[in-house]
Order: sequence, then structure tokens, then C-alpha cells
Amino acid sequence: MNILIKVPLVAGCAITLVDVLIILLLYNPSGSMQRLRYFEYFVMALVLGVTICFSIQLSYIEGASVGEVFKGYLPSSAIVQAQGYDLHKSRLLN
Repeated sequence: MNILIKVPLVAGCAITLVDVLIILLLYNPSGSMQRLRYFEYFVMALVLGVTICFSIQLSYIEGASVGEVFKGYLPSSAIVQAQGYDLHKSRLLN
């Protein structure tokens, strides 16, 4: 959340806590699940909104085809190969 809307880590944890508490309050094992379903639809709409915004941001990329952009999200063997670079000896980890 910090990347999207500059929410600090503690505030993000508090938002998650409130989210879980709402789910627990709306859950009624012996009754109707309708209120919980409405909350699930709300969360689904938020995820859909993030997906749409992400797709719009991807459309702004210039100089690469759509296939090349999405190929960047696929795992490749370059991730697991050392290629002469030892991460454990890197000064970044010190």
C-alpha cells in the first residue's frame, strides 16, 4: 500500500486488522451469509479496480510490444542461474 498511496506499514497493518474484524463480525455460521457476501463483493470490486489501473499503467509503456511486456512477468531460468554473480558476497547484504 505504501507504493500506491503512501500508507505507512503500521497503518497498512491497521487496515488489514479492521478488514479481518469486519469479516469476523459479519460471519454468522448459523444464519444468513448475505452481509458477508456484500463485503466480499466490495473487496472484489477493489481488486478489479487495481487490475484495471494496472492494465492502464501497462498501456503507457512505449517501445515494447504487449507480448514482450507480459513475457517479463513469466519466470525464466535467468532467475535461478548464478551467471557469475554471487549474491552472498555482495556488499548490498552487508
